[in-house]
Amino acid sequence: MSNSLKSLFEKIKIDAQTADISYVYYDKKSGEIHKISPRKEDSNYEILELDHKEVKDLLTGEKKTADYKVSYDKISPRKEDSNYEILELDHKKVKDLLTGEKKTADYKVSYDIVTKLVILKNIHEGNTVFLYDKVLYKIPKEDLEISDLIIKQDFITNTWKVSISNETIQFTRSNNLSSHDKILLSVTKKDDPNILYRTLYIELGNAIENSIIIPFKFDFEFEQREVSIYTNKYFKSYSYKVTQ
Repeated sequence: MSNSLKSLFEKIKIDAQTADISYVYYDKKSGEIHKISPRKEDSNYEILELDHKEVKDLLTGEKKTADYKVSYDKISPRKEDSNYEILELDHKKVKDLLTGEKKTADYKVSYDIVTKLVILKNIHEGNTVFLYDKVLYKIPKEDLEISDLIIKQDFITNTWKVSISNETIQFTRSNNLSSHDKILLSVTKKDDPNILYRTLYIELGNAIENSIIIPFKFDFEFEQREVSIYTNKYFKSYSYKVTQ
């Protein structure tokens, strides 16, 4: 067998072994594709190694390389050294982002003050925190400083005071986290959630930094009527106290 024929067979053998892999040569700055080849060669272009099936339509001409570019995907199956913070998630939670069915621009990494975890959150869902229980919850009237959220109705200063437990505050500060989520507290006739007197709007991020002080402004408050406070249960524990 001649050397030239032997070399040809060797080349065919190598190409057959690498047929499952394609190499995309692209410009690093623009992401524009220069060429796609079954062989990896020395080049001034950046090289991306992909499964042949992923670029099959580009190789056959069914799709145009001009319609595609190589870009950095910040969601990766590999944990690498980076100047960015890294959030580890189950693959199923980001599957739609990896496939392009959903856009990464529609999501942000956010702190969930209820679960005390860092989560991936859709920015279009608004500032509504996770509900611990979807049933309307009546906050117990008791003096518990260890509750997650503490509400004080102060008849001495004529104010409402809402604060977050020290445990939650310490956790958020030690992790350099904050929250812009909001919760609503419905002040009603005693034991009757159908008769609403007032709604207190609480931004949790502000409550983490300092206790929220809300002045009285309605007659029922100055008259010191007995009331109940209801909310959707965002936290595990609440307490409501009256100071006279």
